[in-house]
Parts: sequence; structure tokens; C-alpha cells
Amino acid sequence: VLVLVLAQASAVPGWGRSALLLTPAMAAQAIEDLAFAEDKKKYIVDVLDPILEQMVQELLAQVPEDPTDFMIAWLRKRSGVAPQAGKETLGVKSRNARLRRGLHN
Repeated sequence: VLVLVLAQASAVPGWGRSALLLTPAMAAQAIEDLAFAEDKKKYIVDVLDPILEQMVQELLAQVPEDPTDFMIAWLRKRSGVAPQAGKETLGVKSRNARLRRGLHN
């Protein structure tokens, strides 16, 4: 339950980065403790978590310089949506860097 673990890691005293080492029982309890309706909790577990786990595994395997661009490309590829011809798909960091370069030229 990656979504929950990452979201709650800083909120639980003493967990810090060790939150990623939760047992399944601890993760289940953490989900149960969320202040969301049961249908939202089910959506997190059944829909969001599997997608985000895959994406984070790829991020950690490749460790891209700009994770935002990587995630956008990963989600586009997974969904079968190709970037529109002629349109840039830059992440925030890339866009900011391009704008800074434009100010100095």
C-alpha cells in the first residue's frame, strides 16, 4: 500500500523513512485509520496503489534527473496516449530551466 505509506510516513512520529518497511498488517491498519469513506479506501488499495507501486519501482530503477518528466512519460506510455505532435511535454523543472535560459539570452 505504497500511496498510504508514503503519504503517512512523515505524519507518524518515529516512522520517518522506515515507513516503507511496514508489514501488511500495519499497512492494513493504516488504511483503516484513514479519514476517508470505505469506497475511497477501496479505490486507493485496488486502483491507485498498484499503478503507483509500478511507477515508483521504475523511478527507483532508473533514478531520472527529472522525475516529473519521467512520471508524465510513464503515465502516457501506460495509458497509450502519445504526446501530440509539436507539443512539448516538459515537467516543471525542465520548463523553469528553459525559462531561465531565455532570460539570460
